[in-house]
Amino acid sequence: MISESTIDGCKRKEQVAYSECYKKTAPYVYSIISQYIKNKDFIKDAMQETYAQVFLSIDKYEKSRGSFKSWLSTIAVRQSINVLRRHMSTLDLSPLNENQNIYQPVSDDIYSLDADNFNELIADMPTGYRTSILLFYLEGFTHKEIASKLDISINTSKSQLHRGLAWLKKNVSQHLKEYTHG
Repeated sequence: MISESTIDGCKRKEQVAYSECYKKTAPYVYSIISQYIKNKDFIKDAMQETYAQVFLSIDKYEKSRGSFKSWLSTIAVRQSINVLRRHMSTLDLSPLNENQNIYQPVSDDIYSLDADNFNELIADMPTGYRTSILLFYLEGFTHKEIASKLDISINTSKSQLHRGLAWLKKNVSQHLKEYTHG
């Protein structure tokens, strides 16, 4: 991703190293952030906050504890969550009522999608659903952790995951039809 000399230059607060780090990693960071956030202004906020955090805490990065890429990914996910948390009032996040089943299998049609089409489908999801699904399934957070990170209730986390899975179930077949008949 980037060389050790670039990382060392960032640790020495060299502008050339900062620029090199940004140029080499920005597309990767953007791809992570855009999995969580669709709004372009919010993506810009998360990008800025990610790099501010990276450059402010670069001294804490230790190669022996993991790759720079995974360290950077963790910061990008956390900053995405922070931006989403600040803008929670614009999202429709309401908890399930007690009669709703939280487990809803997704159609097997989802296995027919290639990675690009699956990513398009995820990108089309409402932000709350997408965020809950990514944090639960991709990042491995529990509902309690998601609730804490997003400053929502555990039931709201569960409902967003449930509604996200229902949304996928409803939309995967339609997306597949559009992809194959196009």
